[in-house]
Amino acid sequence: MDISAYSFVSLCHGAREIMNEQGSIITFTFQASEKVFPGYNVMGTAKAALEHEVRQIAYTLGESKIRVNAVSAGPGEPFLLE
Repeated sequence: MDISAYSFVSLCHGAREIMNEQGSIITFTFQASEKVFPGYNVMGTAKAALEHEVRQIAYTLGESKIRVNAVSAGPGEPFLLE
């Protein structure tokens, strides 16, 4: 959680202080926030928390015309091999 959700919140607080209006903040997420992937364990929970934080921060920073989005690239090679 520290690396995924909490660090993103800290980054956004720091970025807000130096960003101009109409900026963008982007992070990466993964389908494990919604589905079970063997071996992914607590990272699914961390990604779900991250996606919720993205929505909350997007709402808050939207007043300053700063967009906040999460991109999900889909499963990588280890999951495709199963």
